[in-house]
Amino acid sequence: MISEALKNRLNASQQTLEAGKFYPHYHSIISRDNDGTAIIDDRECLDVSTNSYLSVSQHPKVIAAANAASSLLGVGSGGSRITSGTTSLHQQLEQRIARFKGTEDAVLFSSGYLANIGIIVALASPPLRSAIRLLDPTVMESINQPVDLIFDELVHASIIDGIRQATSRLSGGAVEANRFKHRNMDHLEKRLQSSTAPIKIILTDGVFSLHGRLAPLDKIVALANNYGAAVYVDDAHGAGLYGHTGTGTAEHFGVEDGVDFNIGTLSKAFGVEGGYITGTHAFCEEMRVQCRTHVYQTSMSPGNAAALLEVFDLLEREPWRRTKVLEAADNINSSLKELGFDTLGCETQILPVRFFEEQKAKAAAEILLERGLFAPAYFAPAVGIDEAMVRINICYAIAKDESKIEQLLDALAYAGRTLGVI
Repeated sequence: MISEALKNRLNASQQTLEAGKFYPHYHSIISRDNDGTAIIDDRECLDVSTNSYLSVSQHPKVIAAANAASSLLGVGSGGSRITSGTTSLHQQLEQRIARFKGTEDAVLFSSGYLANIGIIVALASPPLRSAIRLLDPTVMESINQPVDLIFDELVHASIIDGIRQATSRLSGGAVEANRFKHRNMDHLEKRLQSSTAPIKIILTDGVFSLHGRLAPLDKIVALANNYGAAVYVDDAHGAGLYGHTGTGTAEHFGVEDGVDFNIGTLSKAFGVEGGYITGTHAFCEEMRVQCRTHVYQTSMSPGNAAALLEVFDLLEREPWRRTKVLEAADNINSSLKELGFDTLGCETQILPVRFFEEQKAKAAAEILLERGLFAPAYFAPAVGIDEAMVRINICYAIAKDESKIEQLLDALAYAGRTLGVI
């Protein structure tokens, strides 16, 4: 039975959320085409909010691969990886990811969110501490060493949740967490200097998902080397796009060997769903045991695994997709700044267009929708109180079509002038 205290708490929370208008409005997407158009809320428009940057999720060969695997193995995996949830497709996909990243092995997760939570907890406070104590008590001293998780203040929510779980009383480890100012290397160095923990892990996104900025991985790796810290990068929005072969931001900065823990998702540039970590075979085998979010998850569907195998082949055959996206994003960003927009220092395929106030950002999103473009508004607490924006994500279907780029710029210009932002 729910107590009065809990009822009061829930009611107070509900009233606060209603007063602040925090409840989200979910737009209903009815269909999508391979050319970037979608039927959203019964209206045809260009989807300029999608994270499917390389426009592969609607590719006929990708859909055909998913359908064939679903016909053979069913639409669901049937269980966790350790029970009935491992098919040959899952194993092939792990091998394919490892080949793509140039590592011995990879561990597959059903989402990038699950990957971050499970991996951070496993690294900072191994869940099998009690079993290790029984099997080999001599290693307990090294396992119980204090850990300092030092993280950029704008990392993704999944990293924050992983840190929260790792530092909780239930995790049972000597783990603390300290944030550093966004991309501020002086502040990061101060954090490293003041840390007394023998194990220090720096955590960052490769590409920051709301502001479209790159983490300065070359500088982060240099500091990590100076202070004996490990580097953990969630490259959700970078893998598949950056670097001369598209492996991600570590390759872009030439520090592949300096990133110790390379995590990514399969729902952004790769257009499907899932997450992964790469590494040596021994390390990945440990993660398969230590990561509760891997052990206890229901594995991704066979259809999605087959689709991803086709995606990796497709992107290997068509590297111009990522080149076109990045070139177009750079040109569009320059055009937006020439119009007078503040794009918050973005430098990637993610273009935040600042409208400063929540109501103006919401109004801008409505104007864009009326003009055939879908780009929802973002505002506090998702971003800073004066950073209310519409976020434009450049995908290949938009990047390759000058008429769509012109439509996007014209609509944003109209919204900016109408709302007095430019």
